[in-house]
Amino acid sequence: SADSVALDPYDLVVLDLGADHGGGRLLSDAEKTALEGYLALGGKIILTGANLMTRPDDRHLRDLVGADSLDRLPDEEDAAELVAALPNAQFVGVSVGDRLAVEPLAYDLATPGAEASAWFDAGGAVKVLRRVPAAGGVVYLWAGNRDGAEWTARGVWQDVFRNLLIHELAEDVPWLTLTPAS
Repeated sequence: SADSVALDPYDLVVLDLGADHGGGRLLSDAEKTALEGYLALGGKIILTGANLMTRPDDRHLRDLVGADSLDRLPDEEDAAELVAALPNAQFVGVSVGDRLAVEPLAYDLATPGAEASAWFDAGGAVKVLRRVPAAGGVVYLWAGNRDGAEWTARGVWQDVFRNLLIHELAEDVPWLTLTPAS
């Protein structure tokens, strides 16, 4: 939506910009402005799809996720490597250097810029990227996730997604004390 008021009530907005054929659609100027305004208010965005940055080339999306390229890998990759420790490993423990199977795809070369960091890398292309803009908020790029399949199918990717959600949305409740009953 290009209406920033429509985004404001939500702690997290998930945008699946992909399509069945793996391509996406361009963000309009108004949509980019609305999303940047939402981030500035502390919003959290997850952008997902197969090749959402390069099919078609989307400079607005590239800038939003903090990447510096609109190219794609020349060949398909079928594994992604964890390149930075994941927070909140409550659902799955994945160690830096571990490789996970992914949908074979020529991933977008979303090299992280200054405000972004890669979590998973697929043959030199970023599979999962996190950006914390100076203006506020958090934005994720989760590439190669055609139709949200990695989030809906049981397995390690669904658990990585759960960890991400807990990390971004769970808050401490300082007034609550839990004591195990005997």
